[in-house]
Amino acid sequence: MNEQYDGPLHITSSTMMNGMVAGNLIIDTNQRVMVNGTVTGDVIIEVGSLVEVNGTVKGAVLNKGADVTVAGVVGAVNDSVGVITHVASGAIVRGQRR
Repeated sequence: MNEQYDGPLHITSSTMMNGMVAGNLIIDTNQRVMVNGTVTGDVIIEVGSLVEVNGTVKGAVLNKGADVTVAGVVGAVNDSVGVITHVASGAIVRGQRR
């Protein structure tokens, strides 16, 4: 996926997202997704997915029960109860380098 999309954009199959989403990106259950591009809204990740965020998310990464690693730049990380998003060394969350 190397284009610009108007959101919300629903990902229903495993993919690599290198383009831009103007709005929210919603990753469906049990998908493998690498986000290398830019999302102007939130990235909402459903249960059971495996997601790596290397790009820029101007909103929040909302983890509802997936295996998520943030290595890029994100506005915030919000996890459901009992869920932990991995934030890699060097990632930027809320303007702060980790």
